Amino acid sequence: MAFRFRLGGLLGVREKLENQKKNEYGRAVAELERQKHVRAEISERQSEGLESFRDAARERPSPGELLLYGGYMARLRSDAARQDKAVSEAARAADERREELIERMRDRKALETLRDRKREEYNEAEKRSEQKISDEVGSYRFFRGE
Repeated sequence: MAFRFRLGGLLGVREKLENQKKNEYGRAVAELERQKHVRAEISERQSEGLESFRDAARERPSPGELLLYGGYMARLRSDAARQDKAVSEAARAADERREELIERMRDRKALETLRDRKREEYNEAEKRSEQKISDEVGSYRFFRGE
């Protein structure tokens, strides 16, 4: 008779839950990277805007142009602050998904360890049983004089 782990169904469920958490974590990390990319684009626009302002300042811009640059830079600062919050939120969500994944991995590993221990116990019992049968056959042959 082959070894059968009684909690094999539960182990399968735990593996599926772990895979689900891996997918969720992957999506959370992808979202974090997307938010970081958006933030980097805003930073790039801020740098370009500042450089453009410096170039324009050499040519003595009109008050309207100064006001326009100032409004644009204020908008970029606002966008950057909002995006920093979005990046922080995405990082928090990714950390939560990672913790959930780690917990599911621990659950699965605990069942795998139990399964391995039960398999070893089963194998040892089988060896003892086989040895007992072999000893009985040997004793029977000995007493029969074979």
